[in-house]
Amino acid sequence: MTTVVSKGAEARAGTLGVRAERARDWLAGQLTAPFSFDLFVLDEDVWAEHAEVPVYGIPHANSNSGKIVLGSRPATLFDSVCAQLPVYMTFCRAGCDVPPSQVAYSALVDMASSIEDGGFANYVWYQCRLIIAAERLWDIQGVEALRALQAGEGEFAAEVERNWP
Repeated sequence: MTTVVSKGAEARAGTLGVRAERARDWLAGQLTAPFSFDLFVLDEDVWAEHAEVPVYGIPHANSNSGKIVLGSRPATLFDSVCAQLPVYMTFCRAGCDVPPSQVAYSALVDMASSIEDGGFANYVWYQCRLIIAAERLWDIQGVEALRALQAGEGEFAAEVERNWP
């Protein structure tokens, strides 16, 4: 794992790096497939140079490049929500109540362009739905769902698509 850290964020990068390595090792063991990634812990001054999501501090990853980008400090938007996981999930469930007609893009095929073309609220709408879909898959199948997705089995992706608005 390569780590790119903004000056002054070394302590946070160390903590996040340890957590990311633990998660990677657990997932690699569960999926019986090693993988690597590069961790970027950035301040606002260099965020735009490396991040794919324009809003500062919104964590994101690119599976093609293996890049995980995090803010050198937590995103202020989610500070209070993330401190209480039940509140966060309630937020996600409420986000799922927003009808597709209220966002610029709602089809799964449009998700990648939703933040650029539909704005941050559209991006959050997709994320809420994905988080709830992931929770449902985990509750029903646990790690088997991860293994099936990693193996390219379409059953779980089709389940998400069936329940998509």
